[in-house]
Amino acid sequence: MEYFVIGMSAVVLLLLTYRWQEGRRHSVYSDDRSKQTALLERRLADLEGQVAFLALERDDALRTIESQRMAQEELDELTRQNYILHEINRAINTTVDEGEIVTIILQAMVTLTGAESASIILFDGEDVRIVSHCGFVEGAPESPDDVFRESVAWKVLTTGQPFIHDDPGEYRRYRPSLVNYVASIPLTFIKEVIGCINIHSMGPRYLLTPSKAEILQILGGQAALALKNASMYHQLKRQNEYFARQAVTDGLTGLHNHRFFQQRLQELMKESETLERPVTLLLFDIDHFKRCNDTYGHPCGDEILRQIAGILRSQLRPQEVAARYGGEEFAVILPDADLHRGIERAEQIRQAVANFCFQNPDRTLCLNMTVSIGVSEKLADWDKSRLIEAADRALYRAKGQGRNRVCADLDREISMEAG
Repeated sequence: MEYFVIGMSAVVLLLLTYRWQEGRRHSVYSDDRSKQTALLERRLADLEGQVAFLALERDDALRTIESQRMAQEELDELTRQNYILHEINRAINTTVDEGEIVTIILQAMVTLTGAESASIILFDGEDVRIVSHCGFVEGAPESPDDVFRESVAWKVLTTGQPFIHDDPGEYRRYRPSLVNYVASIPLTFIKEVIGCINIHSMGPRYLLTPSKAEILQILGGQAALALKNASMYHQLKRQNEYFARQAVTDGLTGLHNHRFFQQRLQELMKESETLERPVTLLLFDIDHFKRCNDTYGHPCGDEILRQIAGILRSQLRPQEVAARYGGEEFAVILPDADLHRGIERAEQIRQAVANFCFQNPDRTLCLNMTVSIGVSEKLADWDKSRLIEAADRALYRAKGQGRNRVCADLDREISMEAG
């Protein structure tokens, strides 16, 4: 029994030992599994974090790429705009033609701003004129009428302040139901408003961005300078032409003066030698002109001189040259005319004068005046002085033979009396 108890005790002890060992092994396995699970969870969390980080990195990279693309596009657009502005500036500064300048500016306005229509208005303080437009400009005013005086452009012209439309829900019109002003920029030259450039739209479809508004103002500055330069150039050109005309024009009669006569006669004589063509000179003066001055006064004499000049202008052909030689003497150069042709032309002038009713300044008198004319054709070895001397001798012969007649030089029996 004792051995049985001892044996059973041993068996129980073995069973307890086995269970303890099994429990221990199970506990160790569970701990290992928990550790592995925790490790896997940590690794999964790390992977999720890495994925999220990579996603953020990807988004940042995409945003950076998009920003770079947009920046590059903006840079390309700015480069294009600057190039166009440079070309415009070069183009408008190589011409003084107002029409060319306006066309260049208008095309640039539409190209750079993408507007539907553009116009340029010039203003001199009173008169307004639309010099040109690109696209539609329906109902555009030709003068500052009452409607136009209420427009955006008129306010810009009179105040010198630009108008930039920035409200898509509100449009200001210069005529009802027609063109909307998107922008109007004054053309200012040294504080003087000489006009304005305008962007138009037919409806609420177009709004000027700040960058395009800036471009428009740059164009306005270029246009103002170019148009003012063109205006000043043409004004100076007209002044120079006026002074040039005055330098060769007789102030009383409006004919060429003695200086021009001498220069032109020299030129035509050289041409006649080169081309072997004749040239003939007429010299004439008004018969009894001193008596007219003494009787009716010098104002009447001046009026007769002006009327003689008018007769010459009506009688001469385009290639013929008339000049006031001095006092009551006049000269006419006849290119490509020989002596006989010169006598015929002189007789036509003499008859026109004899048949004319000369009036005093207040138009109360009708005076009959006549002229004596000397004719001379250039000979081969003659210079300018000899031709003038020959015509002068013929003139004095005509006066000596009774006046109101045409005489030729060289002692030829060629003379034509009145009647």
